[in-house]
Amino acid sequence: MDDSHNKTALNDKPASQRQLERLEGTSRHIATTVIDFIFPPLCLNCQTELDAPNHLCSPCWQDITFLVEPLCHVKGTPLPYDINPFNNDQPTISADALANPPIYDQARSIAHYDGTMRALIHKFKYQDRHELTSLFATWLMHFGRTQLSRADLLIPV
Repeated sequence: MDDSHNKTALNDKPASQRQLERLEGTSRHIATTVIDFIFPPLCLNCQTELDAPNHLCSPCWQDITFLVEPLCHVKGTPLPYDINPFNNDQPTISADALANPPIYDQARSIAHYDGTMRALIHKFKYQDRHELTSLFATWLMHFGRTQLSRADLLIPV
């Protein structure tokens, strides 16, 4: 379809319906502004005032140590360097995983369990802070994309 058809389709709406849609958009914006004024968006961890809801402030964000490659393929533990840089077909496995093979195929964590990450998990688990769900889901989808695509079973711990 060309742009002229789309513009025609928009203009096919009655004027009253277009006015109602504009009014709804304006009302939604005003309501959000009033709610944000009364209940300002706060950091999900330390409650510092923010510009947008469901986020972390800069100090809390910087306190999280995300686990990134190179990682042990089996245990997911961080490695100081890629011990297998030229053979991409073979997974990198830590000496600990070779010496003490676990009963599972693969484990992953998205971050070290300390500081802000520990506080967020405790708030979610023990204080029913369900507003953290979208943040955790975003991180899991980002950091767990490869594992999720190959997994037969996912067990969040």
